[in-house]
Amino acid sequence: MSNLISIENNFLNKMLLMIRKPSLVLEHILTSHDFERSRITRIKVAKGRFSESLAAFLDVNVNEIRGYFDSLLDTDFIRILVLRGLKDAKATILISEGALLYVVCRVVKPEVVVETGVGAGLSTAFILKCLTDIGKGHLISIDLPDQNILEGREIGYLIPPELRRRWKLHKGDSKVLLPQLLAEVGMVDMSFHAHAQAMSIRCLSITMSGGTLGEVVYL
Repeated sequence: MSNLISIENNFLNKMLLMIRKPSLVLEHILTSHDFERSRITRIKVAKGRFSESLAAFLDVNVNEIRGYFDSLLDTDFIRILVLRGLKDAKATILISEGALLYVVCRVVKPEVVVETGVGAGLSTAFILKCLTDIGKGHLISIDLPDQNILEGREIGYLIPPELRRRWKLHKGDSKVLLPQLLAEVGMVDMSFHAHAQAMSIRCLSITMSGGTLGEVVYL
């Protein structure tokens, strides 16, 4: 509820600013539009650079990979993230890495995904976008309560409300909570680990056909 109130208050403040200083609002709109276009460009670059290597790693046709990138670009998903505050977010992944997460998730079609490190929720949003698009699966996330994400915002504030029904957030230390959760859920199809304290390393592990397919590490 506090997250919703924060969004509503932010909207009211913008409406008042539009009345008092319309030129500042126009500048903000143009800047946001440029930011959105630059994020989309980065996803297109990732599509060109990584489609073939992802297809080889996941043992699928490269056109399937490119199609998943296109399906992400053909929606208003990036625009929604920008409207929810992506530009000022202290995200633990890059937008291109989020797109890679989405594509891998589309191929794996996981039933259970585990994530440690949520922050503003960029990686979480991409995973939940995939689970929503494939119509199955759920995401279990663990993160420490963080007062430095953005004043007045909660963990995962970037995540659109319509994607949250497949998400469960556990607040606490992953070293304590993760073993407990793994014991409860059993088989995990995909896991992602990213932390602000170690932004140079993001680790994605995948399980397919009952065995470990491999591990992707972004440096």
